[in-house]
Order: sequence, then C-alpha cells, then structure tokens
Amino acid sequence: MESPKNLLVMSDLHLNEGWIAELGDYSPREDFYFDDDLFALLRHHHALCAEPRYGGHPWLIIFNGDTFDFDQVVALPQEGEELLRVCGVATHAELGKRARFGLSTSPSESRWKMQCIARGHPHFFAALGWFIAHGHQVLFIKGNHDVELHWPEVRAEARCCVLRAYRAYQQQHPDAPPLSAADVRANLRFEPWFYYDAYLRVYVEHGGQYEPTNHFANYLDPVLPQPPPRIDMPDGMALTRYVLNRLETEYPYVDNVRPITRAFAWMFADNPLRATRAFLGRARDLAIGWTYMLRKRRHATNGAEAAGPSVPRERHNIPAPLVGDIKDAARTRAQFSLREWSGVLIDQGLLGGLTLLGLASAGMGLVKLTRRDTSRQAARYFLVAMGLLNVGHLWSEVVNDDLRLDYMPNVAADLAERFRAYPFPLRAILLGHSHIARRVWLATEQMWMVNTGTWIPMLVQRPQDWERHLTFARLASGSVADVETPPEILEWHPETDTVLPLDDTRLA
Repeated sequence: MESPKNLLVMSDLHLNEGWIAELGDYSPREDFYFDDDLFALLRHHHALCAEPRYGGHPWLIIFNGDTFDFDQVVALPQEGEELLRVCGVATHAELGKRARFGLSTSPSESRWKMQCIARGHPHFFAALGWFIAHGHQVLFIKGNHDVELHWPEVRAEARCCVLRAYRAYQQQHPDAPPLSAADVRANLRFEPWFYYDAYLRVYVEHGGQYEPTNHFANYLDPVLPQPPPRIDMPDGMALTRYVLNRLETEYPYVDNVRPITRAFAWMFADNPLRATRAFLGRARDLAIGWTYMLRKRRHATNGAEAAGPSVPRERHNIPAPLVGDIKDAARTRAQFSLREWSGVLIDQGLLGGLTLLGLASAGMGLVKLTRRDTSRQAARYFLVAMGLLNVGHLWSEVVNDDLRLDYMPNVAADLAERFRAYPFPLRAILLGHSHIARRVWLATEQMWMVNTGTWIPMLVQRPQDWERHLTFARLASGSVADVETPPEILEWHPETDTVLPLDDTRLA
C-alpha cells in the first residue's frame, strides 16, 4: 500500500486557448479564468499540511477529467516550418477541413494544442510546478474533452510545459525552491481511466463513459483503427468540434448553459430571425459532422471486429473481474434506451414544442397586424403567445433543475453495487462530468457519492446572471477518525482566500 496522502479532487476546468497576447483578450471559447485563484488554493493547502488532521502527509491533487478542452483549441500553427512540422503541410490552404474546424487529434497536432493551452495559461502550469516543488503530487485523469492525454507525446509535453512555466516563475521569485525534470516526471502522473486510494478507500473517475453521447468504445485505447493515428471521438465531441465551436463566435454562452437545449431556447426567444439564420448557417457544418460520425462508426465497427474483445486487467489493486464489471457498467449505461432517457426526451420535447408554438403564435399576430380589421385576431395570437412562452418558462424551471438532471447518483449506485459484490473496500465514489457539485449518501449501498462540479462560469438566467462556484472535494488522512469522515465538498473564495463548505442544499 502506498504511503497515506491527503486528497484534493476537482474536475471540468476546461482550459483551452486562454489569454491570447495578440488580441489582448481571452479566446472567445475560453471558460477558465482562474489560474491565479488555483495557485492561491494550492498555497493555502500547502500551509495546512502541518495541522493534525492532515498528519503532515503530502497532498495529491487529482484533476478528474476535462481539465483541458482540446476540442475548443481552433488556433492554427503558423504557415511554413511550424505547420509543416505539426501537420505535414506548409500552408493553411492545404489543411482542408482543419482550417475551418481546428487541428485533428493526431499525436503531433494534439501536442501542439497542449502547447497552445500552456501559452494561454502560464500561471496554471506554474502553480503545478510550485506544488510539486513543495513536495506534493499531481494526477490527471482523462475525460472526454481531454482524451488526447492518451498520447504519450501529449503527456510528455504537459510535463515540459509545467517545467517551463515554473522556471519562468522562478525568474520573478528567486526564493522559489528548485524543480528538476526528474521531479516533474516522478510527481506529475496520468491515469487513463480511474484512480483508487486503498488507504482512504475512495474511487475517482470522470464519469463521461456513462453518457451515450460521450462514451468511448475503447476508453483505454481510443484510437481509430485506420491510419493515420487519430482519436475515435464520440458524437458529443463531434458536435462540439463541428457545430458548437463556431456557434460560440455568435453566442459565447452556448456551452455555459445546462442543459444546452435551454441555450437554444434562449437564442430563439431573444431574436428568432438571428437564431434561425445562425442555425441555417451551420447546416453545412452539421452535415460535415454527421458524415464524420457515420464514417467513424463504419471504421470503428470494422476495427473492433478485427481486434476482438479486450480483456480487463487489474488496476490499482482492483481485481481484473471487478475492472471488467466497471467497464460493463459503463457500456450498459451508455447504450441509449428509451426507458433510461425517455423522461429527458419528453421533458425537453415539450419545452421545445411550447417555445416553437409560442413563437409561431407571435408570428401570426404580426401577420394579422399587417391586414385591416384583424387587430382583435392579432391580440388573441399575442395573448396565446404570451401564455405559451410563460408556461414554457415555468416548465423549464422544473425540468432543468440540477437535481432533476443529475444522473450521477444512479451511476454511483450502480458502481457501488458492483464493488460490494466482491466485496472490495470502498466508502466514497468521486465523479465529475455533469458539472453539478453534489454530495449524496447512498443509503442502500452505505456509501458517499461526490460530484466535484466545475470551475467554469454557468449562465443561469438571462441576460447576464452568471454563477461561479470554485468547487472541489477534500479528504484528510491524518488519523483513522479523519479517514472515516465524509468527503468534504468545498468552495474556494478567492476574494478572502478562504475555503468554506458549499452553501447549497445539495449536501446530503
């Protein structure tokens, strides 16, 4: 068993191009503006090590998936030598669709995207170097948005980015402790799927594998079978690449609304003509994405038949049969079934229907106003439109409530049942992906489920009512009593440099 460590767990930071010096502004697709806040959080916890409940043990910070958003990096290498080295062509005109949608997912292109992320977030990478230099460890678990961490070249580049950023930090802070490349290699690690801590008895996984649109057929080796080597992207990621990235240039909030159908409804409610024009203008992009998905399915099926079934292996002392059961749970839950998802389809379909009928009624009212002796009819249409849109708004508040949308407790219960069947010691399951910070006691399984939420701002109400919660989980290892306490779900308050329990009714 490894020596005890205190754990910090966070997920879904979604770093992409960050600050672009040439523009003097952040990328329009950037979601993470909290590099300095993360640095302050790490300093705060380094100072806590000496407290009894932390036992003098080092920290392990786990970035539990979607730390990076490779798919939202759409910048291109400079034409000439750099582009030739990365993509094998010398001009952007030779890139084809990549000039429109961003680079592909080959090892060299993914490595360049990691360099681009690091250029836009120097303080984030410097903070990781500082944390390692002070005796702590960093672990990245890949998610659906940063699955390109699969490539060894990308992982090596991430370590180089940390070392470069920290050395730049040292120039401004000569008293900072030394950090070598060997230190970074030893203390910055990557996990392709999950992490299990035997001392704290916690299981940590991103959770995207349990959603149909973001499930990878082979998460441990998510590579298309035909050359050149590229990632086998699920449908949800294809939608981001081919449609949402370009839609964000007009509607920057589109991927900061939960669920995304609410963002679409807001677009049409704000300006139906503009929204219609925006979606019609993306018809070509949608067609390209749809063609990609069909072609990918054909190749992936052929490749899977050729490769045969994969055999699960022991990981983190979890026996191979249990690893196989975890994989089976992901595959089963990711299969789209009307029984599992019919409620969501009905809820969102009714919401969309009310919105469209309301807009259609308003449109008919406008038509009637242009004719003589129809003002009463126009008024009726407008009244019906107001009624439908208001009912739609009320229905949206019901069906889009976080607790109604959150399926992660069901995922955790399924996993807990499989762990218990062996039996295998487990007291908490930590997930991410859904962006809904929450702690739930699973009474039947006698276990905690924790979702660490997200650091990206979420638009909860128009026109500009943004919410930001810098949430994370913390587990102490100072004594047996500390180990048995429930995992903390906390929020960092950068204005006062303090950590407080999440002020939310979602803490069961």
